[in-house]
Amino acid sequence: LAAATTVQVAGGLANTTLMSSTDHYLTGAEIRQAVRTLKRNNARPIGGRFIAFIHPDTWHDLMGDSNVVNAVQYTANDNLFTGEAPEWMGVRFIETSNASVNFSSGQSFAALYDTIVVGSNAYGTVDLSGANVDYIYSPPGSAGTSDPLKTRWTAAWKALYGCRILSQESIVRIQHVSSYRNGAAV
Repeated sequence: LAAATTVQVAGGLANTTLMSSTDHYLTGAEIRQAVRTLKRNNARPIGGRFIAFIHPDTWHDLMGDSNVVNAVQYTANDNLFTGEAPEWMGVRFIETSNASVNFSSGQSFAALYDTIVVGSNAYGTVDLSGANVDYIYSPPGSAGTSDPLKTRWTAAWKALYGCRILSQESIVRIQHVSSYRNGAAV
């Protein structure tokens, strides 16, 4: 999904080379703009909501936006107290450390983050060749002379999986920086 071509650079910049390390974080305004883009592209929500894949560093910055916090504060749920990502402006947030982060060299920022917002049928997945998961176990002594005392065993798994973007119009990739740099928050 990080290869999506509908790219929104934080702060309305033309490209990331103009970005600074001190502002251009993910904000509520960036989320609203991504939703507007998806709606203008006639992307359909998934179960009534768009889905945003967001990094924990980015989540920290978004929850520092007073507009987001004030809105979430007046909802009927207690997400601010449970730490669970609330739904906001028609977007359900899924926090994952696997979100796209590109470490930069020669830029004024340490890392460029991608928050990916998707609608229905944005991408598809498939199990390849019918071999979903293969679990391999070798008991002690099965290695022959490599294990003369019969004390080593191995266990492993492998999975075949495919994913493809089906509709570029149903994906917005927001590029931004985070307040978390070089292992320390600023």
